[in-house]
Amino acid sequence: MEWIAGLDFEKIANAIIILLTGFLAAFGIRSGKKAPAPQNAASSTHMEIAGALVDSSSIKGLSGAVEGHSLALAETRATGRDVIAAVDRMVEAMEEHTRAVQSHEKEIEEHRNEMGRQRR
Repeated sequence: MEWIAGLDFEKIANAIIILLTGFLAAFGIRSGKKAPAPQNAASSTHMEIAGALVDSSSIKGLSGAVEGHSLALAETRATGRDVIAAVDRMVEAMEEHTRAVQSHEKEIEEHRNEMGRQRR
């Protein structure tokens, strides 16, 4: 029974699926050759082509719209970069102000301590 533990069940399952698919394909091809699908007389003489007719002015208009959209996206990207740069400058300024406030807090604390010592 230890030999069962050494088997890879995933590979066995894949092999079974491949064999079943092969048998079904072979039977399908064989039955298709024996009895081909019936064809209508009308379908053999009649052919339908579905397509859209587009004139060049429509294509020119569409290409102009796509080009305009591309230019607008480029402008938006540039504006976005400017906004990001402004936000970065604002963050730097806020950090500088925070450091200044912390420095002032330390100075105020030192002055309080000094004033407390002078009263005594």
